[in-house]
Amino acid sequence: MSNGENIFRQKFTRISGLSAIRRLPRLGKIRLGIKKVSAKTGKEYPFETDYFVCPPEIRKFSNYGDEPKELNISFPINDPEVIFPQCYKWYGSSKGLKCRGDGVNALRLNDDTNEMEEQNCPCDLLEEGKCKQRASLIFMMPEIAIGGVYQIDLSSYHSIVDINSGIDYARALLNDQIAFIPFKLKRVPKETHNEGKKQIHYTLQLELDVTAKQLQNIREGQKMIYGANRRYEIEAPKEDKNPAYDSKEDGAVIEEETEEETKAREAKAVEAQKALLKEMEETKAREAQLKIEIEEGKHRIKGYKESKSIYKKKQEEKAIANEEMNGGDLATQPQKDIIYGDVVCEGCGTRVYGFRCPKCKNTDLHVVKKGFYHSHLITRNDFEKEMKPTMQPNKLTKAEAIKIWDWWLGDSKNMVVGERIKRESREKKAEPTKADKIKAAREIVKRPGKVEVKNEDAPYPDERDEAEDFINDSDIPDLF
Repeated sequence: MSNGENIFRQKFTRISGLSAIRRLPRLGKIRLGIKKVSAKTGKEYPFETDYFVCPPEIRKFSNYGDEPKELNISFPINDPEVIFPQCYKWYGSSKGLKCRGDGVNALRLNDDTNEMEEQNCPCDLLEEGKCKQRASLIFMMPEIAIGGVYQIDLSSYHSIVDINSGIDYARALLNDQIAFIPFKLKRVPKETHNEGKKQIHYTLQLELDVTAKQLQNIREGQKMIYGANRRYEIEAPKEDKNPAYDSKEDGAVIEEETEEETKAREAKAVEAQKALLKEMEETKAREAQLKIEIEEGKHRIKGYKESKSIYKKKQEEKAIANEEMNGGDLATQPQKDIIYGDVVCEGCGTRVYGFRCPKCKNTDLHVVKKGFYHSHLITRNDFEKEMKPTMQPNKLTKAEAIKIWDWWLGDSKNMVVGERIKRESREKKAEPTKADKIKAAREIVKRPGKVEVKNEDAPYPDERDEAEDFINDSDIPDLF
């Protein structure tokens, strides 16, 4: 073998950007429920469990058993879009996926061309319940196997929010480095309300499973598991299959419905139907009674402005009552609103009476409605004299608030002109009027540049005249 062949064989043994990638196969699916077969109709229907429905290799593990409610997991990579992809999906009546979108744009299969086409998202299918939010959590289980990943498909709103929250919280603590860090995945009972009905569902919750000492070590760069710096890819699923077609061949658990379960399910359906009919009858009765009372003049339909005025008045009365309970001499909330305005801290959302948040000391404030404080006519000297009581909003009394009102707005009964009107008048007099501005502008236009003869006996024309082809700064009046 020549020296050239030896050199090539020793030097070029890896491909940049390719040889460093490691692909993890999908080992199986973990489900959140089973399928039951109706004893009467023979049809399958989904049945939620309060435990993880796991493949045989996980159930054999002594720590988990047949009905585990908690799993020890870790993620192979740091990218949340890979380990927890989410989108809207519509399967139609077929097994395969027909459309997927992100709430803004979507790709839908055209049955005629068999190609994916772009369209707006969401569409009517979401409101009709045919399209639904779906997500897949992809993770490793080091106690079971480290050669691949498992997947859980879910569509629960609460589970998606809780898992996103768990991932983001861990990334914030670990500087975005969550690969190969221990987590616990739990089934947690949560009370939900759907169409006015209270139900208990067992949603997913993701928790970081490290101690404070371990967290400090990780933040300092210590590896907990070998391979945290490797690049891994997840094997693509063979087919994005409609969950309604999940079968035993795919690993789904399908059980025959017992006689007791059939009776319980039918009784529950009958109760739900009775409750719905009762609610409809009560609604009709209320509407009929209201119609009679309106005809008799006992009620009338209020307009938007009237309703808003009534609500505002009630809020003011409530605020006055609260202030009187806390101390009758203190300024009422409406009085404070006129002086301080409606200002909220952008950092913590606290109501602010002044220029700095008392809670977080933040000066970035959002002014919803302006008060005396925000007038450009108020000076620093005012806060040392007439406005001084406002520097302590919690101690501001009604008498002090009224005194400030009279000083700023005036007292029409006693023919006293307010300070605001005085300052606005002085400001208006100090500014040139609109007519003065127009007159000054016309004077400028009339003098575009004069030629003035200084010496008619000069021998040369250039020495006779001294032309000004520009306007001096002194010619322009100070208008603004």
